[in-house]
Amino acid sequence: MLNIVLASGVYLSQNGNAQLNPISLNVTMGRLPTTPGDVIIDLTLVTNVFINMTQADTTVLLPPTSLTLNNMTLINGSITSYVNLANIVLNNVTISNFNSVFYGAISLSNQYNGTPAPKSSLTLNLCSIKNSVTGPTIGLFEVFQYDLVFSKSFFTNNTGDTLVYGINSNVMFNYSYIHFNRVFYNLFQLDSTTTTIQNCLIINNRMIGIKFMSLILQTAGSINMTNDIIDTNANLYSVLTIQRTNATIQGSVFTSNNINGYLVHGILSNMTMSNSTIQDNTYNQTTTFYFDSSDVIIGQVTFGSASSLYDNSNIQCSKGNITLNNIENTSGSKLIDCDADNQCDIYGGDADEACDMPSPHHKPHDKGLSTGAIVGIVAATLVGVAGIIGLSIIIIRNKQKENYIPI
Repeated sequence: MLNIVLASGVYLSQNGNAQLNPISLNVTMGRLPTTPGDVIIDLTLVTNVFINMTQADTTVLLPPTSLTLNNMTLINGSITSYVNLANIVLNNVTISNFNSVFYGAISLSNQYNGTPAPKSSLTLNLCSIKNSVTGPTIGLFEVFQYDLVFSKSFFTNNTGDTLVYGINSNVMFNYSYIHFNRVFYNLFQLDSTTTTIQNCLIINNRMIGIKFMSLILQTAGSINMTNDIIDTNANLYSVLTIQRTNATIQGSVFTSNNINGYLVHGILSNMTMSNSTIQDNTYNQTTTFYFDSSDVIIGQVTFGSASSLYDNSNIQCSKGNITLNNIENTSGSKLIDCDADNQCDIYGGDADEACDMPSPHHKPHDKGLSTGAIVGIVAATLVGVAGIIGLSIIIIRNKQKENYIPI
């Protein structure tokens, strides 16, 4: 194992601090925890490639590559790996002001074409990715056959084709904050992945390309969203589009989004949604949900106020099945457009009233959340995430004091 301890200061690319290739090595690099100040790797002047790991064939290279970066800031620096067995960990790393029209800030591909593919991984703990720009066809993060984990991390003020583009991967976002990003395509584009998004804030992001794009596009595989807040995102085709996907949404809040299509658009998919609130979203003469040839279960969900719904309906579904239980509908519109072609089959305790306009005298139950309550949840969650991140940084630094070996 090789520990590279960096003194505080700015390291420029012309001094040889770029294009590092620690292939088949076990390397830890970062600032000495007992040393004050910051380590800044600034690759603006010559190249924006910090780590560049490649191999000439598609075999599995042994020993595996292990790379850990701790407590540093990369300015206009990228990490690229085309190694078939690599495990990369970033702890308290900031990637800032990356700018490229050719590749993303992190591009990882496991090129092994055998079965099963070896496990490669990227884990980000307490990281921040901000103020970065890629071209209109380049994702900020692009991964193929990798396990990808974002834990207690921030994505703020980035622009590009997508924020995260994953194929044949396991992708997890946990206690992370995705805010004020602008993308030409989908914020997250996930193909044949197992995706988990839990305890996350996805707030004030905007699609800046053509309007028929999604905050999250999941094609094949599965997605599980738990205890997330999706708020004030704009110019979306949908918050979530699922195709041939198994989706579970629970304990989540969708509020004040500006949507040109549907909150959820499902095709040939299975979706279960529970204990969630949908409120104060604006549509463009569309509906909250649209499902085609899908099996859907919705229970303990509040449909709150909404603007510009098509035909005063929250749900359109053709073919397939939908089950409705314990729905709180205070939207002023009926739950389902029952005049749609090839209407899906409707089941559950709320099936008999699904096609009717709610009574103007309908009194909501206590389980619905007001807009004020939702805003309070957002604010409290932000404070909680910041506190968790601050405490975690202290714990990690204390542990590193014990583990570092200066060289």
